[in-house]
Amino acid sequence: MRKAPNAERIRPQRDRRPCRREQHGKPIGAGVSDLARIVPYWSRNRLESRRRKIHDVGTLKPLEPIMSKIDTAVLSIDVQQSFPQRDYWREDDLPAFRSSIVKLIEGAAAKGWPVVRVLHEDGDGPFALASGLVKPLEWMPDTHAVEFVKHVHNAFTDTGLDGWLRERGIRRLLVAGIRTEQCCETTTRVASDLGYQVDFVSEATLTFPMTDPRSGRTFSAQDIRERTELVLRDRFARIVTVDEALAV
Repeated sequence: MRKAPNAERIRPQRDRRPCRREQHGKPIGAGVSDLARIVPYWSRNRLESRRRKIHDVGTLKPLEPIMSKIDTAVLSIDVQQSFPQRDYWREDDLPAFRSSIVKLIEGAAAKGWPVVRVLHEDGDGPFALASGLVKPLEWMPDTHAVEFVKHVHNAFTDTGLDGWLRERGIRRLLVAGIRTEQCCETTTRVASDLGYQVDFVSEATLTFPMTDPRSGRTFSAQDIRERTELVLRDRFARIVTVDEALAV
């Protein structure tokens, strides 16, 4: 797949992951106020109160306005050729997913919002780098500002993504990709804990039916999507459509 012009590709070293307080030798969130890192976006009242108290004693600079037109990025997570090789792969919902995520990426690009491509590599079968499948599905737009390769279920822990976003003043994230309840949901929770405002673009995520090995009950992709929306809504993210995500 041809790499987009000027796009970066960042592949972490698996044998030396940054510690919890550092990312590539710098403190997590370097250059951004501690308050912005430790207080979730949704806790506005507590944030404003704490900001006033801290600013009064001169220990932190006041925060900038919460939103601007260029502080938003799309996280396109694991939309890669590895998945069709798995036995759980289904294409029932693929057309709707494809339409939604392409619309999201193209809409974001039109607004000048960076698209962050995240791929997953864990050494297991089609997700091993040697498989040649750790690359976007053929129909995915090549538009992206940077590409990160992760080895865990969220896009932050071992990639340097947090630092990349903060260096560019990104504070709002639109999460999309595969799978809804796994890497997309986990990334959303971590992003919220790091202080980002997160919009979970549910219709631009994809997942597959799962069967509980204890009860034998099968949960449809829609069941799983609704469960993810329930546990994320207003606690870790807004649940939005593509149109709502792009309307800001």
